[in-house]
Amino acid sequence: MILVKCPLKSGITKANEIKWVKRTDDAVRAGIETTSSPLLRPIQLNLNMKLIPFTPEYYLLLISWIPDEEFNLLWGGPVYSWPLDTHQIQKHQDRDDVTAFIVMIKGRPIGFIELIRENADRVRLCRILVADKADRGQGYGAALIQLTLGHIRDTSEAKSVSLGVFEKNTGAIKCYESLGFTIRSRDDASTEFRAEAWPLIKMAREL
Repeated sequence: MILVKCPLKSGITKANEIKWVKRTDDAVRAGIETTSSPLLRPIQLNLNMKLIPFTPEYYLLLISWIPDEEFNLLWGGPVYSWPLDTHQIQKHQDRDDVTAFIVMIKGRPIGFIELIRENADRVRLCRILVADKADRGQGYGAALIQLTLGHIRDTSEAKSVSLGVFEKNTGAIKCYESLGFTIRSRDDASTEFRAEAWPLIKMAREL
């Protein structure tokens, strides 16, 4: 599930196009933190946005960003029960198909994103979060998704990307549509919160 807000005009222009590190030695020369795994290479924009591997040192930070049960469901879907804790996070992160990142801007953590490899041809974006309300509507959500799409192209053979978003999150749906995602299906029986049905919209785009 996704919690981002995009402005009516995302502000992503030629001047803000995605730049990703294609090789680890390039990252070293650029002074960018790197790891041995190609799926965990941090990536940079000229916006100074980076994806940093989501390691246990960030678990409590993520928990602090999830204020209540409704927000937990809107962001995490049925994967995490409320209250969120480090045991649940570790169990989920131990899955072989999951890769998660903390989002940094100028060294400040501002959000989270998770990738799930559905198969060799498709990756799913999950649990996207721009944490602080003051940071939403600044184009960070759109920039984060475009940065992540560049990462997927650079580190996998995936041909398409999918995501799920609750129908009530209309701002996020408009944002994803502006980035080339189209609605593929609607699941009316997906989730219920306090007797209110939350239909799930499934979206996808080609890479």
